[in-house]
Amino acid sequence: MTNTTGGWDATTLLDAANIICTGLGDDLVRFNASGAEEVERIRHLLKPDMVVLDFGGGIGRVARHLAPLVKAVIVFDVSSAMLNFGREWCQQQDNVFFHLCDSEPRLPLLQPGTLRHQLEFDLIVSHMTFYHLYHDTGNYDAWMDEMWRVLKPGGLFRYDVDIETKYPSVDDAKWLVLERKRLPGWNGHPGDYWLLQKSGGD
Repeated sequence: MTNTTGGWDATTLLDAANIICTGLGDDLVRFNASGAEEVERIRHLLKPDMVVLDFGGGIGRVARHLAPLVKAVIVFDVSSAMLNFGREWCQQQDNVFFHLCDSEPRLPLLQPGTLRHQLEFDLIVSHMTFYHLYHDTGNYDAWMDEMWRVLKPGGLFRYDVDIETKYPSVDDAKWLVLERKRLPGWNGHPGDYWLLQKSGGD
């Protein structure tokens, strides 16, 4: 597996937090609160029996706040260092699981038969990961297809990107757009927040 982590590998928990949220990482209280705010925005979507994918979830900034509200949260990220810090950061949450993936648009097949290795999700959340996929890897469309593949029929995909970039149109043969709105991001800049539902397609 070839990881293209770029500048995502950190040496300390504070370093990891600051890479994820520049300007907040020196204050873990504010960093933690920013994850709670993200979850509050989607609380109305959450159900206790949900298995959620946090794609590009790093050290679990959002996952640790999702965990008490759902059945399980599976975090995928390209940085093994971030995932290791995530296991430390989320050690009190026994339903958050961290897995390594690479930049190629296919989540790795995991051992079937246990909850922690489920690879079919009720909900996917992703914070600014698709911004980096578009600008850094060129795999934006392929990763959108992969999100569709690993969602259950009728499953939800909540993600955000910047407002300056012109991204490819959502494939309306595969997705139903339930919501799109601009909201303030953790850094004060507005983000373009999307909520999609898996519909048709092959």
